[in-house]
Amino acid sequence: MIDAGTILVVDDEPESLALLTDILLGAGYQIRPADDGQLALESVLTKVPDLILLDIRMPGMDGFQVCRQLKARQESRGIPLIFISAADELEERVEGLRLGAVDFISKPFRSEELLARVRTHLELGRLRAGLEAQVAIRTAELQLANEQLRRDLVERNMIEQALRESEGRFRDLADTAPVIIWVTGPEREMTFCNRPGLDLAGRTMAELSEWKNYAHPDDLHRLYPEFCAIMEARRPFQLEARLRRADGEYRWMLHTGIPRFVERVYVGHIGTMVDITDLKRNHEQILATQKLESLGTLAAGIAHDFNNLLGSICAQADLALSESPSDSPVREILDGIGGVAVRGSEILNLIMDYAGSKGDNAGFELVKLSSLIEEMIGFLQIFISKKAELEINLDHSLEAIPVNPAQIRRVVMNLVTNASEALEGQEGLIRISTASARLDHGVGFSGGVSLSPGEYVVLTVSDTGCGMTEQAQARAFDPFYTTKAVGRGLGLSAVPGILSAHGGGIDLISVPRQGSTFRVFLPCDLGTPEERGRTIKAGGHSTPKNHIVLFVEDEETLRLSVSKLLQKRGFGVIIAENGHAAVDLFRDHAEDIDIVLLDLTLPGMSGLEVFQELRGLKPDVKITFTSGYDPQGITPGSAFSEEVLSNFIRKPYRIDELVHVLHEALDSSSMEEKTSPKGG
Repeated sequence: MIDAGTILVVDDEPESLALLTDILLGAGYQIRPADDGQLALESVLTKVPDLILLDIRMPGMDGFQVCRQLKARQESRGIPLIFISAADELEERVEGLRLGAVDFISKPFRSEELLARVRTHLELGRLRAGLEAQVAIRTAELQLANEQLRRDLVERNMIEQALRESEGRFRDLADTAPVIIWVTGPEREMTFCNRPGLDLAGRTMAELSEWKNYAHPDDLHRLYPEFCAIMEARRPFQLEARLRRADGEYRWMLHTGIPRFVERVYVGHIGTMVDITDLKRNHEQILATQKLESLGTLAAGIAHDFNNLLGSICAQADLALSESPSDSPVREILDGIGGVAVRGSEILNLIMDYAGSKGDNAGFELVKLSSLIEEMIGFLQIFISKKAELEINLDHSLEAIPVNPAQIRRVVMNLVTNASEALEGQEGLIRISTASARLDHGVGFSGGVSLSPGEYVVLTVSDTGCGMTEQAQARAFDPFYTTKAVGRGLGLSAVPGILSAHGGGIDLISVPRQGSTFRVFLPCDLGTPEERGRTIKAGGHSTPKNHIVLFVEDEETLRLSVSKLLQKRGFGVIIAENGHAAVDLFRDHAEDIDIVLLDLTLPGMSGLEVFQELRGLKPDVKITFTSGYDPQGITPGSAFSEEVLSNFIRKPYRIDELVHVLHEALDSSSMEEKTSPKGG
């Protein structure tokens, strides 16, 4: 049997209570009877019924009092309550409804009406309970949803805050990075650029556009199609291109980029740009230095071979002169041959100047540069264009500096001649000035030279001529390079080598159609007088008799000619064609040999090895060295090098010069013997 519900029936009249109980039990309801109000309240506390039928008029606690207590309790407040009353007074009905009753049933009642009202209110109670349960469930669901929404909002705010903080950290990191960082969208549009990039372009992010708008025209034409193809293919890339800085200067930039994908969807590229301008310049300077060294090696080799030939010519000419009568017309021809050989040696010296023979400071003396240039003014005006005007501004208060005057004159002549040619036959101005300068830090100059800090005298030669492009400036000091239709020899190429040998350098500033300015830096101090070398002066020695020279030379013609000339000048000569022969001869005749004339570049046994063997046999033996090479270039940084530099004659030499050097060596030997302390 289906439970139709539990009904609490409260009535103090036994007949009425029994009748209500029978009718309701017959309809299938569970009945809990109570004959007074107190019992009814206790029954409700025991188990809550689905419906209460309550008589109003009862002794002790009437129905209204019971109703008030039921409605005051949380557990019984919602139980449907129907009042039963024999009276039909309106005031009682109003009061009952006010207290919370749902209906009234008048006594005597009809069973059909009673059951209909009971059934209706039980169903309404069930519906209300179900509705309240649904409302409670929905309310709980809404509360859960609201709580989840609140948590979601908190989480979203936390994520947004974290994203803002992350973006802030990224921007701070990007803006302080030593490289330019950029991001593009899928259509190559710029979506982000850090502060260094904006500073380079001189733009805000809103004003910034594609990098092609800042690229050098040549690089844009060469690289932009390749760049577009790379971006279209979503590939990583690395390329070099020049970008225009905010001040208009183009800088070489290394562009590196990689594609970005979000869930396999291409969203653009991210990359960096690094300024490599200085790196490329240093690389070019290193290449220039290597080129200079390579050409120097070639020049030194050529000079050595030609110096041997020219030395033979000079020696043969001197030998022929010594055997010709003083009134012979042949003497003039022989003098001419010797002169040609000397001029040939000057060309070799020019080549060696280009090679930058450092350490060969023979001929250095203290010279006031302003006075040297002033002496050249009249001579210079002969060689420059008739339409050129010389403007001279020389500082005569400058201190004297150690230079080779002939080489510095050659530098001045080359620079002024170059300035005149830059005027291209038009009217113009050539300015020559001298001044002092102090370099507080190392400075790089043409040919890979880096000058040390210190005091310098500066020669400036400028013109108002055609100027040079960047490409022309890069090759201005290359041998045989010229912007003219016909080149004329080594041109400016010898200048860096000469200045390098002086411890100096040269720089060039030029703009097309605005002229050029060359600045020559010469150090005020090149070292001790011994380091600067010495100037050879002819004469001043009497011809010694019976001095024996061991002459070690592998070039046969030169060996025979010079030995004959020395014999004619009163020397006894022992000749050796190589190092081994020289050591053997010296071992046999050490006490007879006064001085050795030793070629440094012998085949087989080297000049250094011969020197060591001879000194081992006789520690005080006098040795004069000779070579067509720069002596320091073949004996770098050693005690042997110092020995060579203090007793050296360079090929080709004339017989008078050689005799002078030998006299000096022998005279110094005699002086040492006179001033050495005697043993006691």
